[in-house]
Amino acid sequence: MFCVLAGNKLKGPWEILGLYLFKYKNSWYLPISNYYSRYPEIARLDRPTSAEVINHCKSIFSHHGIPDVVRSDNDSQIDPVKTVEFKDFAKSYGFTHISSNPKFSQSNGLIETAVKTVKACIKKSRDPYLTLMAYGATPLENGFSPSELLMGRRINTTLPVAET
Repeated sequence: MFCVLAGNKLKGPWEILGLYLFKYKNSWYLPISNYYSRYPEIARLDRPTSAEVINHCKSIFSHHGIPDVVRSDNDSQIDPVKTVEFKDFAKSYGFTHISSNPKFSQSNGLIETAVKTVKACIKKSRDPYLTLMAYGATPLENGFSPSELLMGRRINTTLPVAET
């Protein structure tokens, strides 16, 4: 199976990730989504610092491996991925970091969509992690769920999920 991104075929999950930092009700969140499966990862940060973002990226990478490319939006006033520390992290871990043009942030449309999904889960659910699990288990328009595309299986969840 292939996924197409801007004319390029992605061969599998975790090649290209999108990340974005946002604040909601005095808490900072870092959603990370991969372009192949659209499977969401989310981290709640104590502070929006490079060290916090790097730590959470390392934790997520420890589960799925290091991606080839990490894309981020460049429209945040506080952008820890623009720092020397994040550049050094990218170099030491061997991935390319691409920051989208702030005047054309829709070029990172996948993460914009992921942010909307994550915000909706946080706002509407008592347990946003269960809601995100249900999203990860729900089939996309291609008939496969994000978890199936990323992990080769549908994950278990306590919430009802549409079948293919």
